[in-house]
Amino acid sequence: EGAVEDYTRAIALNPRYAEAYVNRGNKYGSQGNLRAALADFEKALGVAPANWRHRKVLEKKLAEVRKLMTGK
Repeated sequence: EGAVEDYTRAIALNPRYAEAYVNRGNKYGSQGNLRAALADFEKALGVAPANWRHRKVLEKKLAEVRKLMTGK
């Protein structure tokens, strides 16, 4: 239950910590909060380096969340 709060604290300590955004986004997604998940995934891509090893996986996940939100 405290996972979102833990990730939020980690982000407050290091706003460029992409993994914390991804993990919090995953938690939001599992709670059905797709809008918050989408925002965190977008933020993670924005702060992560271009050669970040998780970029392709996250881009795919982001597309899936967008599809769920729009129904398209």
